[in-house]
Amino acid sequence: MAYKKTLWKDRVVEKPNTYRSVENPDGTITLYPITGQVIEKGTPVSAANLNKIENGIVELNEQLDNITPYKTEFINVILIGCDNTGVNDCTAILQNYIDNGYSLFFPQGKYKCNLIMKPEITICGEGLGLVTLIPNNKNVDVIKADLSVYNYTIKDLTIDGLNTMGTQSYTGHGIYLSNEGSLAQQDLEPHLENIKIVNVIDGLKVDEGVRGGLFKNIKAGACVIGINHLSTDCIFTDCVTAQTQKHGIFILKSNNTLVSCKAFIAGLGKVEGVGIKVQGSYNRVINCESQQNVFECLHLQNANSNIIQGCILDGSGYNSKTWFPNLTYTETGGAVPISILRIYNSNSNIIDCTIINGRIDSYAKCGLYNQYVGSDSNNDIRLSIIDTDTATTKPFTNYQLDDTNKYFKNNRVIINSTLMKNKVLLQPTVIDSQVEITSGGYIVDNGICYISMSLKALKTQAWGNEILSGLPLPLNSIFLACSNSALRCSLNTSGKISYNPSITENDTFTVTGTYIVK
Repeated sequence: MAYKKTLWKDRVVEKPNTYRSVENPDGTITLYPITGQVIEKGTPVSAANLNKIENGIVELNEQLDNITPYKTEFINVILIGCDNTGVNDCTAILQNYIDNGYSLFFPQGKYKCNLIMKPEITICGEGLGLVTLIPNNKNVDVIKADLSVYNYTIKDLTIDGLNTMGTQSYTGHGIYLSNEGSLAQQDLEPHLENIKIVNVIDGLKVDEGVRGGLFKNIKAGACVIGINHLSTDCIFTDCVTAQTQKHGIFILKSNNTLVSCKAFIAGLGKVEGVGIKVQGSYNRVINCESQQNVFECLHLQNANSNIIQGCILDGSGYNSKTWFPNLTYTETGGAVPISILRIYNSNSNIIDCTIINGRIDSYAKCGLYNQYVGSDSNNDIRLSIIDTDTATTKPFTNYQLDDTNKYFKNNRVIINSTLMKNKVLLQPTVIDSQVEITSGGYIVDNGICYISMSLKALKTQAWGNEILSGLPLPLNSIFLACSNSALRCSLNTSGKISYNPSITENDTFTVTGTYIVK
């Protein structure tokens, strides 16, 4: 019964505590109140009003009885009857203690269970490599927590999902922090440390809404995705993924941090899979390594304002000589080259990486790959690229871009300490209709104009004709080099080119020169 608040008021009279005394026949006295005028009636003290108070107290105590009194002590799971040989299912015993607020300590051994976390619970093993949890039901996550769970810890143990390389039909994850349930607080703050997870679908899967997590020394391998992080505001340090069917580490959302993490041999399913894939914004990937992956080592897709710093991308194209001898693979949209760093529709990122091609059994087609013209802009990319490939005849290039000039124009790219330039040549205006520019033009870089173009005379002309205009103005008039030794071309301070001797119809010649722009 819900308690409804009653506003209690005192009874106020004109003459409080005033009585008339009347003597009774038996010698006693009766006092009659003479209070005068009633100023405030007050709240009557009645059984109904008092029962409201009583019922409210009862309801509150019922609610308190339903709150789990979380304990600070650990329960040794062997002492409560759990089998440490991995033969008997321990789920019911363990879940009962978790539901009653107890944290669990697992001594050395193997334990069969599927567990649901509760708030402020710790699951702790005797040590990584000493304690292994295996599922009783391989279609259920070994450990799961939803949004109602907060401030919990899992550490110092191994999880083996018994799903070989994640390729069998079972659906269970190793540890799944799901977005089911009602959100208990803004930052749930899970803490996972010193955990190895193998033979599951996803080693560690974190759904959107699970914020404030600290994940340290998580080793996930022989699964589909090692670390599948779909949320924000979490930190991963010293985590390692290896031999995954798809991605090693996948970051979908924003404001996450990866420090000193490593992804090794991702993409074994030979369909898709990146060592580290970032598909969000304002993430930081610091001092990480991605090595010997079937496809890309690092892929930024729809990723904006991320910082990728001090990372080593060491060898894409794992076993490519056998699986992808042309160093290309097919995905939705067509064939793409095997690249080490791939960027798609991503803007304003800072990327500082060392790229290595040619690690044993790992050969890529290019270092940097951009798929669609104009989809990236304002990225600051600094790459140190080392090609050690001596085992394949396929030429490795530092970059393959759908529009090199446009990419270098829209992004700042430094490769091996050299700033990549936009090499689109501009053409001056033809002011003599009897002259044609057949190729080339000019480009301006850091105040220097470079001219390189081929011309053709359409008609025999006398000397001294101005033929081109619109070039950047030079400090002084200069003569330009000309492939026709009988011809001299000059550039005046108005930015016009003229030739001095006469020229014969259909003569072709090149004009080159360099000058300081005024």
